[in-house]
Amino acid sequence: MSQQITRAHSRLRLATLKTLDRLHAKVKLGTTRCTRIGAQNGDDCESLACHMLYLDVLKEVGIWPSLLPFETLPVHKVARLINEAKGLAVCGRDHPNLGTTSSLGPCPLLEELGSLSLHVERVQAEMKGVQSSKVSRTQT
Repeated sequence: MSQQITRAHSRLRLATLKTLDRLHAKVKLGTTRCTRIGAQNGDDCESLACHMLYLDVLKEVGIWPSLLPFETLPVHKVARLINEAKGLAVCGRDHPNLGTTSSLGPCPLLEELGSLSLHVERVQAEMKGVQSSKVSRTQT
């Protein structure tokens, strides 16, 4: 069981960091566009806009800049923090295109947080005897 937990923590930590890499690649390769705060006529994101918003929501839930929760918290609590980060981004308080699909396409940050959330669910589903964060949230 201990190896299973360590592996799950490692997979969640790696997925969280890879999300940042994917955001970077999308912006760098020009495969995505989204409006930034104060942009006119759907200007391209500033190169770090999505990165900073992603790190901001991770920081708000306590995952960033320290990745310590991946080592100290139970898997279901780490999963809950990641899903809370997704929920904070969905509110759109910092990103005018968040949660919508415009002529520029879906917001890359929302897409990546959605993918991360699905990955979290898969990791939890693969663990025997571990409660999913969805169940945990409804029971608390």
